[in-house]
Amino acid sequence: MLSKIFIDRPRFAIVISLVISIAGFMALLRIPVAQFPDIVPPQVSVEAIFPGASAETVESTVAQIIESSMNGVDNMIYMSSLSSNNGSYSLSITFEIGTNPDLNMVNVQNRLKKAEPLLPQEVIRQGVSVEKRTASFLKAYVFFSPDGSRDPLELSDWVYNNLVDPLTRVPGVGSINFFGSVYSMRVWLNPDSLANLGLTPDDIISALESQNIQAALGELGGAPTPAGQELHFNINAQGRLTTATEFANVILRTNPDGGVLRLGDVARVELDQKDYSPMGIYKGQRAAGLMLTQQSGSNAVEAANKVNQVFEDIAPRMPPDISYQEVFDATQFVRSSIEEVTKAIIMAMILVILVVYLFLGSWRTTLIPMCAVPVSLIGTFAVLTALGYSANTVSLLALVLAVGIVVDDAIVVVENVERVMREEKLPPREASIKAMGQITGAIVAIALVLLSVFVPVAFIPGLSGKLYQQFAVTISVAMLISGFNALTLSPALCAIFLRPGEHKPNWLVAKFQALVVRTRNNYHGLVLELLRKSAFGLVVAAFCLGTGYVLLKFTPTGFLPTEDMGMAVVQIGLPEGSSINKTRVVLERAMTIAEDVPGVNNIMAVMGINVVNFSIQDNAAFMFVGLKPYEERTSRETQVENIQRELNIRLSSILEASSQSFSLPPIVGLDSVGGFQFILEDFAGREPRELSQEAMKFIGQAMAEPGMAMAFTFFNTDTPMLQVDLDRDKSIMMGVPVSRVFAVMQTYLGSSYVNDFNFEGRSWQVKLMSDDQGRRAMNDIGNIHVRSDAGDMVPLSSLLTVKLTTGPQNISRYNNSRSVTIMGSTLPGLGTGVGISAMENAAASLPADMSYSWTGSTYQEKESSGQTIYLFIL
Repeated sequence: MLSKIFIDRPRFAIVISLVISIAGFMALLRIPVAQFPDIVPPQVSVEAIFPGASAETVESTVAQIIESSMNGVDNMIYMSSLSSNNGSYSLSITFEIGTNPDLNMVNVQNRLKKAEPLLPQEVIRQGVSVEKRTASFLKAYVFFSPDGSRDPLELSDWVYNNLVDPLTRVPGVGSINFFGSVYSMRVWLNPDSLANLGLTPDDIISALESQNIQAALGELGGAPTPAGQELHFNINAQGRLTTATEFANVILRTNPDGGVLRLGDVARVELDQKDYSPMGIYKGQRAAGLMLTQQSGSNAVEAANKVNQVFEDIAPRMPPDISYQEVFDATQFVRSSIEEVTKAIIMAMILVILVVYLFLGSWRTTLIPMCAVPVSLIGTFAVLTALGYSANTVSLLALVLAVGIVVDDAIVVVENVERVMREEKLPPREASIKAMGQITGAIVAIALVLLSVFVPVAFIPGLSGKLYQQFAVTISVAMLISGFNALTLSPALCAIFLRPGEHKPNWLVAKFQALVVRTRNNYHGLVLELLRKSAFGLVVAAFCLGTGYVLLKFTPTGFLPTEDMGMAVVQIGLPEGSSINKTRVVLERAMTIAEDVPGVNNIMAVMGINVVNFSIQDNAAFMFVGLKPYEERTSRETQVENIQRELNIRLSSILEASSQSFSLPPIVGLDSVGGFQFILEDFAGREPRELSQEAMKFIGQAMAEPGMAMAFTFFNTDTPMLQVDLDRDKSIMMGVPVSRVFAVMQTYLGSSYVNDFNFEGRSWQVKLMSDDQGRRAMNDIGNIHVRSDAGDMVPLSSLLTVKLTTGPQNISRYNNSRSVTIMGSTLPGLGTGVGISAMENAAASLPADMSYSWTGSTYQEKESSGQTIYLFIL
């Protein structure tokens, strides 16, 4: 018998338990810490820029080409993209859970190589980036000049040069979103001066390409050399230009009389910022922001600590006129969650000790289960670490439940040994051997029965399965260790600690056990009565089951409840066509209002970005509202849902803008904000305006469904735009190729990237664009001149007409077809399942050539629906 080996060799049993405990303790020191298991599907992003292009142009020349190539890449679940009016393109490809992110990125890069030759040259010159995407927020910082003396561009440059690189190297940091700008050599062209001198932007580009160049000039005296050569020289010369003065002195042409025309004569050259949107705002002044995301599978707490260390190392060399504020720290929620679960484990242990003591009646018998339980709990961490799992709320809650389960095995052993000692008057060793011979099979059966309950949970497919897989593994491992201890450690301790003879309990235990006896007798009488009236018992049982089924059908469903993560997000939108300057005025008012809301700690705002889809829009802004620590927000009004409600009420006073407060999703990384996202897909190639009409019709139907709180979309086609109609026949007849017309317009009105220059040890871009005087009104387009093949300067007013129209600011696509993303939420107290049903009911009236899909956590929830296993633990 296995137990007899350990009863005769108690040191062996103790050593095995110590080895399990030490392995678990060492694993506990290095196991990753997170809020939830690593269940966010891997994502790969593809980003490109087509300067000056509209959303429709980006979609037709970039999005359709890249997505046709990406369609069907290995392990892809779905892909979604956004083409914006600022010429930016962003594609996000979501892959199956558990696939290798590095391999996914390689597959995307290989597909992209096939598409690159078909992309516009300007897009290729700017570069198409492919990166692994992580959206699990880790930390957010805002940098500002307390006295306002630091120039905003210098501030952004210092943050970028001194913090972005060190933070990128921190283990556990996935990516860094930098809200600011970097240097660029800006060449602001004067269209009138160029036209009067017979020049075009192509002449400027050619001059810069020929004179701003770094060349390899060779060496003197290098091998092979003749005998007697004693000196060796490398040859160097000024290549790339470095200052605005040097660029202004670039020669455009020379005249026969010896005169020289320089770049500074026809343009204003200055060292300025590369991008003018987005821009950070903090307490009414320009600021720079950093948003750090967590790397998949990393230890959030450890990564945050290392980020803090980077800031401590840089603090001594931070200029006195630069300061920073931490706006958000996701590990506060993780730490608080882990702390609360740890308290629950401790409380469970205390309650178990108390209950065991009251029922067994002595500290000696209580000590044996209390030695076995910690071994089972701590040893579980060794297995979790070996499997690559993390210490999170799911796995730790499994341990809370395990505390009450793993103690049962030890109690069975102790009670049976005591019974044998009492009834058969055997000494502890012999009683332990005989008792284990009676219950070894029962202990094994207990372990197998409990495993049969929890092990199937580990095989649930989809996101729900991944979420609860660690729950099943944790509690199963704890029970296996507990069962092993019941066969080894517990009988060995019984042989050592138990004493023969009657044990007289104290008065408290005696009274409690007397109460238990009375309760048992009453229950026994009730059971006998029900056995005599079996029909009544069956009716009661059927009533309970029926009531439970009805309540289950009417109970609101959802993926996960919304949590207070210490931050709220506010999206602000101005009317279409609003400038970035007007957006700033409204944003500063909104920040002033939000700062007075109870529970708000600090705010980082960024104008020029829609945070829901991360599109760049001059008429959009968002605020990261950092909340005070949890211990300071104990009242009801300072809870996140009430703070959001108060933000919405107070910000509604800003009539010239709409604002909406969002909470973070339950699992950050699946979505950007809480609620659900519905994708309306168009398979008929509808024009944006027609697609918008269908979307608004659908939203109206969805809002009529019961339980819906709101449904809305950021897609619209009312953005003021200018339509340019080029007379192509006339243009060709006048010797002006169409491509030349569009190239000149792109440089003047959109900007062109020429090459690079070096400044402060880094390489920055040289960009050309018309000065603001030449791109303010519709007439400025006609005043632009283009050179014909005969050398004449032709004004565009003679080749094209300009009219005011409207169009989409952004165009989204889903799985290679045009789509509209609809955000929604349900009424308080109702789960997202109600909203999902409402949206699907409304979708029944969609045209035959339109369909719908879900994205983010809603997609995963739908994929996992019907897979939930209901566990009834009796």
